[in-house]
Amino acid sequence: MRNQLRIGLCSLTVVLWAACSEPPAHNRLHSDSGVDGPSYFAIAEELYNLASERQNTVSVEEYGFLSESEHPLLGVVLRSPHSSQTSPSSTQNRALLITGATHGNEYLGFEDRLPRAFVEQITAEPQSGLARWVQAGGLIYIIPIANPYGYSRDARGNGRADLNRDFPLNRVSHEGLRQPETRQQLAWINGRLEQDHAELALTLDYHCCSRNRKPDLIHPWGYSDRPQDRRVPAHHLSHANSLGALARVALGPIDFGNTIDVLGYPAIGASDDHYFETHFEARNADNPGMAFTFEGVRQGSGENPNVLSEHISLWNSWTTALLETGRNSALTGSL
Repeated sequence: MRNQLRIGLCSLTVVLWAACSEPPAHNRLHSDSGVDGPSYFAIAEELYNLASERQNTVSVEEYGFLSESEHPLLGVVLRSPHSSQTSPSSTQNRALLITGATHGNEYLGFEDRLPRAFVEQITAEPQSGLARWVQAGGLIYIIPIANPYGYSRDARGNGRADLNRDFPLNRVSHEGLRQPETRQQLAWINGRLEQDHAELALTLDYHCCSRNRKPDLIHPWGYSDRPQDRRVPAHHLSHANSLGALARVALGPIDFGNTIDVLGYPAIGASDDHYFETHFEARNADNPGMAFTFEGVRQGSGENPNVLSEHISLWNSWTTALLETGRNSALTGSL
């Protein structure tokens, strides 16, 4: 009952918020990706509708609020209905983190649709990788629009800075965290991991656009153009290569490598380097992890080349591989 009341109040807040200051929908004419998108208010409403329909498996959390633009920052949690949200088990769970529109004008057309698509896949295909991931106690954290201010204005940044240069990176004493979106994102993720007694297994930040007419899958390190700074431990690089091979099966030809290899320039303060350094670098070969950036393909005059179903296939493949190599092995239920 409490959860129903909370969802109802949040949905009402979205309706009132939209009525007061509804901005235009995401406009491909001003977007780097060339992809049209719904208004941020419509995205929020859809997420709350999904949470209302699937209260045992989906929750939407407002983890911050941007007062200057009246945008709440929203995160989605997908879990098995058999896992507790308040009393974590004695064994550590693992979590996926998926973020989109960190650069507000790089929306690919499906980041906000992933939560419902995942739920539908898990329900329809209980033997799929995604279904078995949540059955085994795995969690999926999704922030569809990490930069709602930029998304609503077809802008790369948040009006003050590039958010994908604002993540801390200790190895070069890059403090980051100057922007509320970054601070609140990391606070939410760290709080969720603690509450869920979980550790990250894989992160991916969706961006646009690749330099070629095929997607890019980028792994750390990307902060330096010096080769000696970009060496990833062998077991992590092997793990990244294995996941990259699965991406080629799901998506077709991709460019794969670090930021210098793929894009030709360093990027200090990017999310993939931060999450790798903070959550994965110190792990041994028995429990590897990886942080990726995905660069989609710009839409021209034809259909959107960034296809939702292909990314569902990608995540099914990745979760299957993670279940085979990691800790989430005991099946506990179904969605």
